[in-house]
Amino acid sequence: MTSIPKDPFPEKSRKEDHYLRILRQMESLGKLGHWEFDFINQTIHWSEGVFAILEMDPIEMPISLELGYNSIHPDDREKAKQHMEDVIEKGIPYNLECRLVTKKGAVRTIHSQAELVCDDSGNPIQIVGIFQDITDRTESYIQLKQQELRLSSILQSEPECVKVVSPDGILIEMNPAGLSMIEADTPEDAIGKTVEPLIEPSDLRFYQSIHENALKGIKSSARFRIIGMKGTHRWMESTAVPLTNQKGEITSVLSLTRDISEKVINEEKLIRIKRNQEALINGTSDLIWSIDTNFCLVTANQSFLNVLSFLLQYPAKEGDSVLVKTAGEEFYYKWKEYYERGLSGESFTSYENFISPITLEEEHREVSFNPIRNVDEKITGLACFSKDISSLMRKSKELILN
Repeated sequence: MTSIPKDPFPEKSRKEDHYLRILRQMESLGKLGHWEFDFINQTIHWSEGVFAILEMDPIEMPISLELGYNSIHPDDREKAKQHMEDVIEKGIPYNLECRLVTKKGAVRTIHSQAELVCDDSGNPIQIVGIFQDITDRTESYIQLKQQELRLSSILQSEPECVKVVSPDGILIEMNPAGLSMIEADTPEDAIGKTVEPLIEPSDLRFYQSIHENALKGIKSSARFRIIGMKGTHRWMESTAVPLTNQKGEITSVLSLTRDISEKVINEEKLIRIKRNQEALINGTSDLIWSIDTNFCLVTANQSFLNVLSFLLQYPAKEGDSVLVKTAGEEFYYKWKEYYERGLSGESFTSYENFISPITLEEEHREVSFNPIRNVDEKITGLACFSKDISSLMRKSKELILN
């Protein structure tokens, strides 16, 4: 019976196996592989990590320099060959990033570094290298750059002003719309300079409040006026939010600002129109009011509010019912019929003759009812106008008697 020779160095073999297992684990976890090329014998060696990255079985095929180059993506193959020549001829460090094509057709991006080994005469005899699969990192970087490009495109085309300001008020970044609003001919005219000189001095506290709120982590908005670099005055509405770094620390303030000059002008016009209308309708003894489909007061001049308050026996206000039973059932149902006719779509005029409960004098009134319709021609309410024609009626009677 033939005996199996014993390993003369069992402890050394166990250590080598141990280190090989650690190496395999490191390559697997780090998506790494190491390789060697012998220039003298024209032989190449790949570790298990290389085969794993290339999705190859080391048993199925012999390793060769041709197989190595053929594993490089066709578009990167010439670059890889030229880099190897430059390493050998020019002595530059081997540091290459390129794409590989696996046996299953997948494209992997790798980063490879290697060291050239030379003999005593300086002739290259071997190159030993390592490469890592950085596909995930590269794809993440590409996606990030694409996102940055999309975001940049959005900001460049955004019609509102988008700006980033440092905590001490220095303009860091501003899109073209913003530069146009502040009348900057070039970004250099504004970037790196303080924002506050552009704010109308009397409105500076409003701008400062949203900037300070953002530095405290609070989103807020404000209106203020600016004076452009060429002297144009504009009303702005700005919302400011904090920008943070990876640690969550607030590093700057992001603001979205829109030009609301036209909006403010229109608002001021509406206020003037409303005040003029109020002065006109409240300066007459005629009664002017409108109701909704539930017979509730929508708006009225002071003369009508005085009458309705007298009938209700408390101060009248918007939302109160205009159908009052305190004046008697006959009065109630007569006016309910008027309102229903108007809300059904009929425009008409009624002539009323009564003793005023306020003045206790005879009054004659011409009352007009006109439906109010929305854009869809649906009736949403009724506009009412009561004109005092008592004087006219008295003069008519005088003429008849004479």
